[in-house]
Amino acid sequence: YAALSYCWGTESCFRLTSTTIRLLEVGVLTAQLPQTIRDAVYATLQLGLEWLWVDSLCIIQDSREDWEIEAAKMGDTYQGCSVCIAALGATCNSDGLFAIRNPQLYAPCFLAMNARGESIYAYPWYIDLSEHPHPLHLRGWVLQERLLPSRTIGFGAYLTWNCREAAVNEFDLLGEEKRGTSELSAKFSNLCLVQPLTVPSTPGVTSESHQIRKLWRLMIQDYSHTKLTVKTDKLMAISGLIATIEKRTGWKNIYGLWLPFMLPNLLWMVSRTSTETARTGLRPSWSWIAVDGP
Repeated sequence: YAALSYCWGTESCFRLTSTTIRLLEVGVLTAQLPQTIRDAVYATLQLGLEWLWVDSLCIIQDSREDWEIEAAKMGDTYQGCSVCIAALGATCNSDGLFAIRNPQLYAPCFLAMNARGESIYAYPWYIDLSEHPHPLHLRGWVLQERLLPSRTIGFGAYLTWNCREAAVNEFDLLGEEKRGTSELSAKFSNLCLVQPLTVPSTPGVTSESHQIRKLWRLMIQDYSHTKLTVKTDKLMAISGLIATIEKRTGWKNIYGLWLPFMLPNLLWMVSRTSTETARTGLRPSWSWIAVDGP
C-alpha cells in the first residue's frame, strides 16, 4: 500500500466521521475528495498498487478514542508502506500533487548534432534547492512521515525520490546518486532502520549510542521549526520515531528526553535569534516540549 503525506490546510473537506463512515464503506466517487487525495489515488494506481492510506479517510475524525488508537500506530503505518507519496508543494488539500511548470527550466534542451553525430544540449541554470523549502516540511507530523518510510516520491515544484539507497531529484541530470550522508533521513535510516538490531548494551558512551544521541538532537532541532495545529500533539506527532529508537537501543524516553542520558538532555536551550519561541503550556517545564519554537 501507499501512504499519503500532505497538508490539510484550513478548508473543510470530505473526511471519515461517525456520519460518513457508512457512506465510505459503500464507496464514494473520487470527485468528492480533495484534489490532493484524488491525485494520490491516481499516482497509487499508476504505481501498480491497490491501497492508499490517508489519515483523513482512515481515522474517524470526530472520535477521540479512534484518533488516539490510530495516531499511536501512525509510525508503523508509514514505516510499513511500500511507498510514501509526499505532496511537497501543496499548502492545503485542494492544491493537488502535480504542478504546472515550464519544462525548459528543469530538463536539458536539445540544440543540434555536431559533426561527429553527438547531441548538443543546453542545460538549465543550477538551482539552489535549499532556497526553495517544501511547504509540507513545515508541518510537525511530517517529520516522522519523512523519516520512517523506506521509499518516498515527492511531488512539488520538482520531483524527488528518497529511499535507503539514494536521495535524488530531477535536477540530477547525469543520474548521479546522492547518498545523502548529510541528510537527516539517511542518517536515521542508517542508524535506526537498516543496521541489524543488537542486544542493547548498558548505557554508555559507545560510538553507536553517541551517533544516535547526536541524531536525536538534529531531529529535535528540525522538529522545533515546524508547526502543529494542536499543541498537545507535540510528543504524539513523533511517537513513531521515539518507538523506533526505543526498539533499536532499549532506552526509555521520558517527555522527549532519554532516561539513560537525562542529565545532559536537560541542557537544552531556545534559539537566541528566534522571535517565534513561546511556551506551549505542556508539562513538565524542564523538557523541550514545553517550548514552541526553535
